[in-house]
Amino acid sequence: MNGPILTLKEIPDSRVDMSPLTPDALRGTDLEQIAAIALRCGGRKVTTSELFGIEGEPGPDIEIRESCERLEGIGSRMTKGEIRVVGKAGAYLGQDMKGGVITVKGDAGLWAGAGMRGGRIEILGNAGDYLGAVRIGEQQGMRGGTILVIGNAGDRLGERMRRGSIIVQGNGGSYAGANMLAGTLIVMGHLGSCAGFGMRRGTIVTPGMLGDLLPSFSDCGILDLGFLSLMFRELANHGPRYGFLKELSSLTRRFAGDAGVGGKGEILVLQ
Repeated sequence: MNGPILTLKEIPDSRVDMSPLTPDALRGTDLEQIAAIALRCGGRKVTTSELFGIEGEPGPDIEIRESCERLEGIGSRMTKGEIRVVGKAGAYLGQDMKGGVITVKGDAGLWAGAGMRGGRIEILGNAGDYLGAVRIGEQQGMRGGTILVIGNAGDRLGERMRRGSIIVQGNGGSYAGANMLAGTLIVMGHLGSCAGFGMRRGTIVTPGMLGDLLPSFSDCGILDLGFLSLMFRELANHGPRYGFLKELSSLTRRFAGDAGVGGKGEILVLQ
């Protein structure tokens, strides 16, 4: 670990905005300066040292220990470095992230990867609803980068996704890829109902069960799509956690849609 270690002293009584604590913001600071950084906690401001024990040394990485779901916006707008979260992460993990790596050794809350443009988020537990999806009042969801979830993801993952890759090793909820504009969504387990609703472009891949496929998707039959092998190998280069992708087949049953919006997207059910 090359950087400060922040250990949460106790669960705060309100949600905490963690966005000021990123590798970008802490560059060139010492531990005393980090301790004095103000964080929004509900309707008041507190210093970092009021909430966290601080140890280690200045560096490009941050580790947050004993984390809980009330710590929100972890890694917001970061462009470099690494954040490791031991415990749960709250809503808006890695929002507007442009680079670097966030690893969560636990579950993540709503809207993880919202507005993400680059970098990687790796969630070793489950993810909440709206993973990589559009935020209220905005036009596009995730616009670049890679998200990996070892567990399950909630509803509307990848909604209005514009670019990038989301990989879920477990199951995905309903309306996965809803109104998707482009990008790649891979769900290794079961997909819930209405996958690809309003989808205009992009690719949804699953080797699992597909629930209640919309009638506005056309069955194109079984095809051997060579580009899938290339895509899986490229994603597998991110590290050992992605190695399972190299074992996936390029033989797939292709469904095109959503014809209800004149869409040219595809749902690929691997054979």
